[in-house]
Amino acid sequence: MKSQLLVYTICLALSIASCKPNESGRVKKEVKLSDKQHFDEHGNHNPDFDHDAFLGEEEALAFKDLSPEESKEKLGQLFERVDKNGDGFLSEDELKNWIELQQNGALYKETERMFQAHNLDGDDKLTWDEYNMTSFSGFPLEKLVTLKENEFMDYRKRVRHDKARWSKADVNRDEALDKEEFLAFAYPRERQHMRDIAVSETMEDMDKDGDGFVSLEEYVNDLWSGEGSEPDWVAIERKGFGEYRDQDGDGKLNSDEVAEWIMPSNYDPTMSEAKHLIHETDSNKDKKLAKSEVLENFKLFVGSRVTNFGEMRHDEF
Repeated sequence: MKSQLLVYTICLALSIASCKPNESGRVKKEVKLSDKQHFDEHGNHNPDFDHDAFLGEEEALAFKDLSPEESKEKLGQLFERVDKNGDGFLSEDELKNWIELQQNGALYKETERMFQAHNLDGDDKLTWDEYNMTSFSGFPLEKLVTLKENEFMDYRKRVRHDKARWSKADVNRDEALDKEEFLAFAYPRERQHMRDIAVSETMEDMDKDGDGFVSLEEYVNDLWSGEGSEPDWVAIERKGFGEYRDQDGDGKLNSDEVAEWIMPSNYDPTMSEAKHLIHETDSNKDKKLAKSEVLENFKLFVGSRVTNFGEMRHDEF
């Protein structure tokens, strides 16, 4: 029986290797509602950014081209779902909440997939023993002994990082993670109480010379492989490093500056986008949007595409 369990564990560990949260938990750039640029260097507006923000990037990619009439009809139906209090207007808070819902949909879906992959007994809690068995104890011994020294050190670092994350994510200290706690474990940048963990991991990964700071060279090397000619976006990042990443102007980033980079404390991207949508479409300047204002500006919200909004339910996560 034990040998069968060992074989099962090894196979399971190999099958879920791609769903380890370690690499996915730290995204180096600031929180973005879309991979597209909102404005180009000339200040020209890109409506595809707003489509991704309002509808969710994954859903936006799946939209089918519709006529303006069809788009307006579908957007009118969507308006009713965003207007939670049913007063016939969209407030900043309603838009913000809707945008958050769309952005979190993919996150919840991926968290659910990882949770179930590690959850050996199928209950609503994930224990460290389950996670350890599926992530580390099941790692084939013959593979482990063939790792190079740097690969073995990376393996040990991952175990250490995961233990620290687990302890921080276990808010109620019951030595197990529910799905919401596991989300914080897998994606520490998504939860404010995980901020110190996210920062310490980022500093450790980027600070190659171990001086406790991130230099411009370390910053650029972490974002770009250095292969080929330097792309334009790297030049923009270099400029941004000096203009607003390095807040004290000493030519390097300390832990506080890294924290403000990866998890800004005074910037809410979803509220910023909600304000932007209202600013662009609020014709009577009453700081809320009537359905007529939304439909008149349908290209900003959905362009010629519409979501499969009937399936966008995340309240059962």
